[in-house]
Amino acid sequence: IIILFIITFMYFPRIFKNEVRVLIVSFNILFAVIIGEIYARMSYERYLYEIGKDEVKIERGIIWKTYVSIPYEKVQNIAIKRGILARIFGFSTVEIETAGQSRGGFEYYDGLRFTRKGRYQSEGHLPAVGINDAEKIRKFVIKRVREIGGLGL
Repeated sequence: IIILFIITFMYFPRIFKNEVRVLIVSFNILFAVIIGEIYARMSYERYLYEIGKDEVKIERGIIWKTYVSIPYEKVQNIAIKRGILARIFGFSTVEIETAGQSRGGFEYYDGLRFTRKGRYQSEGHLPAVGINDAEKIRKFVIKRVREIGGLGL
């Protein structure tokens, strides 16, 4: 997409008039928005989780799939996060923090897992969960951890 913009601004002024250039730039922007929307929908539809009897299973990814299994024995903490936009739209992010977290594709500092942008993200990261569903997940997981005798709760 960036290459299309560069070609549009560098080469097309010599060939086309300004009106055609505006149409080409508009088409490029529309194309980028459509691709972004398709990617966002595919990513959302392929982010699955299952709260089971013995563990929480998470599956995510469009091209490269990631499967995470979190046994209740390893759960240390459950946090529900809601930013300003999430509160406006009625969504939450559930973070299930574990005793031993994986290191795949993330940077670590003093044992904490960070995304490439430097923000902390737990192994059990469940984004865009409804507010009531987030509370139900939290209560159920806490109940199961206490029944099993987990490490943190």
